[in-house]
Amino acid sequence: MMAGVWRRVGERGSMWRVCYKALNLLEFLICNGSERAVEDARDHMRDLKKLQKFEFIDGDGKDCGLNVREKARIIASYDDHTRDARTDRKSTRLN
Repeated sequence: MMAGVWRRVGERGSMWRVCYKALNLLEFLICNGSERAVEDARDHMRDLKKLQKFEFIDGDGKDCGLNVREKARIIASYDDHTRDARTDRKSTRLN
């Protein structure tokens, strides 16, 4: 499954929505999934740092890459405090 997520995270250009959705899934897996998802994200940290410079301007001149850049920045920041984020999410999760 993670191979599919990383393939979609690598989408560029007009496929920015697919990339953004994959980043949302990755964030969920990091905070709520197994430790393996966290390790996999750490292994791909270079790819996430590249996404912090993602750019796509649509035909109207709107910067559509902003959402991808912001989500990549948030996920990259989890590298420092992953355990805290996982604990916070676990405490707010409904049983």
